[in-house]
Amino acid sequence: MEDTDVTAIVAIYNESDQVLLLKRAENCEWEPGKWSFPGGHAVVGETEEEAAIREVNEETGITIAELEFVRRRKKNYLFKTFTYSGIVTKETLDLCENTDFAWVGFEELKKYNIVPSLKQDLMLIKR
Repeated sequence: MEDTDVTAIVAIYNESDQVLLLKRAENCEWEPGKWSFPGGHAVVGETEEEAAIREVNEETGITIAELEFVRRRKKNYLFKTFTYSGIVTKETLDLCENTDFAWVGFEELKKYNIVPSLKQDLMLIKR
């Protein structure tokens, strides 16, 4: 399938109100080595929500549901969810794209080299 220029990312929260972040591989074109939400490009014929669900599964091995739309910035869509099944481990990560993962509380963000706008995006999300 051919990628489009539309991207979909997801803030996934656990029961401790922490969000899942992935550390981007050093060979990534966009923001290598920085921490970001899981997600990626939609393919031709796919909705933004379908892309978010597929990309999260490909990158982490978990399955998400009950996505809520948060914002659109040009062709970048942000969703949030509190509903997922499965467990993220180093073995379930797509190591071609991401080298590590962490469940992070808002107050802990300063310890991570995050992509631009991630903190701003989290402030938009009200639980």
